[in-house]
Amino acid sequence: MNESDILSEDLLYELFEIESAFDREQTLQQVQKRAEELKVKTAFNKLYKAFKQDHQKELAVQDQPSYVTQFTDKPVLRSGVWRADMNGIWTLTDKGRIYACSHPIYPKSILNNMETKTCKVELEFWVRNKWSSIKVDRKVIASRQSIIALASHGIRVTSENAGALVQYLSDIEALNEDDIGEQNSTSRLGWVGDGLFLPYEANVVFDNENNVGTLYNSIVRSGDYNKWLDCVKAERKNKRKELLLFIAAAFASVLVEPLGVLPFIVDMWGGTGKGKTVTLMIATSIWANPNEGEYITDAKTTPTAMEIRLDVLNSLPLTIDDLAQIKNKVEDFSQLIYLLCSGSGKGRATKEAGLRQTYSWKNCILTTTEHSMTSETMQGGAINRVIEVECENKDIYKKPTEVADLIRRNYGFAGYHFIQALKDLPEKELTEIQKGYYDRLNKMAEELNDEKEQKQIIPMSILLTADELAERFIFQDGIRLDINSCFKLLKSKNDISEGVRAYNYLMDTIGSNSYRFEETADSDLPERFERWGKYLDDEKVAIIGKYFDKIIEDAGSQSKAFLSWAKTVGIIEIDPNGKSKKVVSYGTQKLRSVVIKRNWNMDFEDDYSGELPFD
Repeated sequence: MNESDILSEDLLYELFEIESAFDREQTLQQVQKRAEELKVKTAFNKLYKAFKQDHQKELAVQDQPSYVTQFTDKPVLRSGVWRADMNGIWTLTDKGRIYACSHPIYPKSILNNMETKTCKVELEFWVRNKWSSIKVDRKVIASRQSIIALASHGIRVTSENAGALVQYLSDIEALNEDDIGEQNSTSRLGWVGDGLFLPYEANVVFDNENNVGTLYNSIVRSGDYNKWLDCVKAERKNKRKELLLFIAAAFASVLVEPLGVLPFIVDMWGGTGKGKTVTLMIATSIWANPNEGEYITDAKTTPTAMEIRLDVLNSLPLTIDDLAQIKNKVEDFSQLIYLLCSGSGKGRATKEAGLRQTYSWKNCILTTTEHSMTSETMQGGAINRVIEVECENKDIYKKPTEVADLIRRNYGFAGYHFIQALKDLPEKELTEIQKGYYDRLNKMAEELNDEKEQKQIIPMSILLTADELAERFIFQDGIRLDINSCFKLLKSKNDISEGVRAYNYLMDTIGSNSYRFEETADSDLPERFERWGKYLDDEKVAIIGKYFDKIIEDAGSQSKAFLSWAKTVGIIEIDPNGKSKKVVSYGTQKLRSVVIKRNWNMDFEDDYSGELPFD
């Protein structure tokens, strides 16, 4: 060989085409010896190094062995340099044997989330003599720091083998793209697009068990459907509106999205021992396990945790026993009602100053309370979103313990059958049924001259629609909700009007503190009490501004909004400058006060119509 031969590209190709590593190295040394004789060894070594870098990937494939997995009763996958069998996963390097994991593990499938468009990986692994699986975000197995979190699920990964396990999982996925299947997945239940309803779809995987495993696993069919059906049909014969309404509400939850309406609450209230909890269990058993600690929401949960649960349930009903436990913990219960019925959670920022995905839901919320959920001081908009049914004095069930015991053992069937039948129902027919009830309720309101809020009529029309379909698809017993009784459950506009309710609260407060308004000397007032205003005549009373503002605030309203409404309906006197508070004399003092009618009849339809400024 001459200098030109030694430094040629052809020689380098010939060297690297030698399959035997030993023969290649031996030939390389002979070439280097000849290059030294020709005084071009330095130049040759530089060319050799550059050529090797350019073809390193190709050489690596050529030099490395190609093993396959040998996991009992599992698919055979290419594992490259990794030896993977029931004894663990390892490879040989120049530093000796490196273990990726001491037990079998491999990526079973790739999950493409339909909502977030992100990927998860389902890992299957053998620990403690059984195969288990877990679904994790792909980023978890892409980092030696984050993959250690898998240790909490039983996978034997530590800081020592984390890097090797990351590399093994990456290699085996890359080598088996055609063999590791892909599936559509979702982290939510209920309607997930294109007429699909989880968990009843075989082609869509739920990928959120790690976070809400108990909830997801509770939505199963267990026991005997006929036993459940016979029990519930027997109780329906008593025609208790509390039970019929809750059953309808449980089915109505999956109609909220198809009918394009907002979530709403159905609340049953009354004293203990009436059967409220058993009724909630029956409603829950339509879809899931009604036993304690399973599907029914813990009333001690936080609003944020409730948002997460609602997002997962999506179309399925949220059921809460004894909502009063939450009511007593939140500062403004009206805001909780707004949250539940808004259909979406609060926007939250990420650490990177981005926005987290907003939680959303379209369902029905079923609750029980000992007292009416809607108090006089709750905002009218919140009352609008709640349909209440009061337990009658007579117990709902003659043998509540027997009913509860049977329901605890048999559940989850009715919801499945309802969805299968609902999928075959033309969308137009569903809409027509709901519109029919909507029109009937509005006609009843007109005939009875009892105007109802549309935000009450719409949910009730959906409840009646669900009741009709449940009787047709499931019970077939001819027992239905009575529309007249349902109409009476709807609140009238005056019941919900924040202005009317604040006015009533104001008058009640004045009546219970009448001595603060009577024309007496200040010395005659009870000790430590102040004058709040004065009766002007049999029809009007003046309330000093600061006390008026405080009473209206206690009523759950705002002084400015109330005065705007009161001015519109003509129940307050206006000063010459058009202000809602005018100067009133109290002996030697002159104070700005609100002068308002004392015995207003609340019939203001001739004076005002339309939306209240704060409703």
